[in-house]
Amino acid sequence: MRPKSHESTLALTWRRRTRRVQHDAGFDFPAILSSLTTTPARRFGFASRKGRIARGMDGDLVVLNGDPSADIGALSRVRQTKRGRVVTFGARVST
Repeated sequence: MRPKSHESTLALTWRRRTRRVQHDAGFDFPAILSSLTTTPARRFGFASRKGRIARGMDGDLVVLNGDPSADIGALSRVRQTKRGRVVTFGARVST
């Protein structure tokens, strides 16, 4: 994935570094996952529609190359993003 601007590059680098620091500091995977999903959804007032995979939610997903519970670096290897039914990044993944 190639960022579109200098600001995007800085934001991407910051997010990757934050996840690595959390992991190295001893955060378990559920805590790291929550910091990327339910916590920001709640913080920004979208918890009724975003932050979880469940019936009635918006269905925004990130598909990764790898298992982040086994390799925290997999969170930086994005294969595809979807907003609802629309693929916003990456190739379509066959089901």
